[in-house]
Amino acid sequence: MGVRGGRWWLILIEVGGGPYRVLRRACRVAAELRLPEIGTDALLIGLVEGYAPLRQVPGLARMRPVDPEGGPGRVGGTFSIPVQAELEVERTLREVHWAEFGFGRTEAPRWTGQVRDALRFAVAIALAREAPWLGSDHLLEAIFEDAGSAARRLARWQRVDLERMTAVAGQLWPSFDGEPPRRLLAVMMRDLGVLADPGERGAGEAASSPGMRIRLLGAVLRLAAQASPALFLLEGEAVAETVRLGHDRTTLVHLVLAVLSLEEQMAATGLRAAGDHGGFLLRPFVLDRELVAVTVAAMSQEGELVTRRRGRRWRTNPRNPPWTVAAARAADAARGARDAGGAELLHAVLTDPDDTGRRLLREHGADPAEVEDVLRERVRRPPSPGSRLK
Repeated sequence: MGVRGGRWWLILIEVGGGPYRVLRRACRVAAELRLPEIGTDALLIGLVEGYAPLRQVPGLARMRPVDPEGGPGRVGGTFSIPVQAELEVERTLREVHWAEFGFGRTEAPRWTGQVRDALRFAVAIALAREAPWLGSDHLLEAIFEDAGSAARRLARWQRVDLERMTAVAGQLWPSFDGEPPRRLLAVMMRDLGVLADPGERGAGEAASSPGMRIRLLGAVLRLAAQASPALFLLEGEAVAETVRLGHDRTTLVHLVLAVLSLEEQMAATGLRAAGDHGGFLLRPFVLDRELVAVTVAAMSQEGELVTRRRGRRWRTNPRNPPWTVAAARAADAARGARDAGGAELLHAVLTDPDDTGRRLLREHGADPAEVEDVLRERVRRPPSPGSRLK
């Protein structure tokens, strides 16, 4: 397959919602069977469990891994994918593992090298075919590329009719897997009335008058987290960004990444801030989340860790990476306004005594003082004493 042709290497590609669910199912298969590793055989089982038509193929129903994988794979021979795509692969594997097992659990099953190679090759397939995202169809093809993989061995053991499987996959995905990448943060904020679809008639009214269930959920979040729903969700996204980048603590730069992630999802979904919450904060400064993430991934994460505190349990929860004192201080400073969100959080980061957030913006061509001017209009706070001197 010609995965090296054209200018595909300049294109960023994301993992679709289908493969994300398949990876999570593979984790559960390994956990249920007490396997030390999550292999391509578990991926195959995850695909079959996730897509009912595949279970009609003789041999694909009721499968169980038969043996451990035999070392590194030989998927696709020699190939390469863009740096951003490599980062997307690693971020996805880390996030899925964390979602299923929690942070830093050394006893949890771990991904095999063949899974990582298969996912990378699936990316190469998607790029070569100019697909809008990596789909389950690409993943299914990739795990069978290596004749010695655990998925291949399992298929032989089960006497799977590979021709029939290919035919069913073609019917299931006639062009490509149509399930787009997950936009969970934006969707949750929409459901809570923080974001709205400007194209929907009465969207503003709906956002300002959410249903009883949504109001109750928002009230619970305010009580439990002592924060607005938007701020609580942004803090959760900062934790997720910490995990995706393989870091051991949540810092100020992860809070910045959380806001960039939200704005990226807003741009992808067309959702906009409801009511008087304003529009984009960082996109006008041409800050690219992927480029910022590459910078943050290479940064040394330092800072004193915060101690346990009532109402902030997720910051010291063993399932999550711990927070630094600076990150916790900024997140707490953002609290106050009932509808506090990205503007308040960014303002707190840029006015914190720790200048890590300001340095990150400068490195990507944004003047922190100019950003703070925009934010101050939103949060209605006076300039910070030293903001223009740093």
